[in-house]
Amino acid sequence: MVLPRDLVGLFDVLLGLDGRVKIRRGFLLIWHTVVWTIWTARNDLVFSSMALDVEELVHKIQFSPWF
Repeated sequence: MVLPRDLVGLFDVLLGLDGRVKIRRGFLLIWHTVVWTIWTARNDLVFSSMALDVEELVHKIQFSPWF
């Protein structure tokens, strides 16, 4: 398997998945959860000087209310 060069390429791959719609929607839900969590962590860092470590980010993604 060849991985895309950037995040936009990865998103395009996820959109183009063949197969069942539920699987594609599941991957897109994971994609959006990861991006949203990273984005909010970045905003917390920039605007509130609150830094999260990687383990906390992973925990937030795993226990997101969207799942």
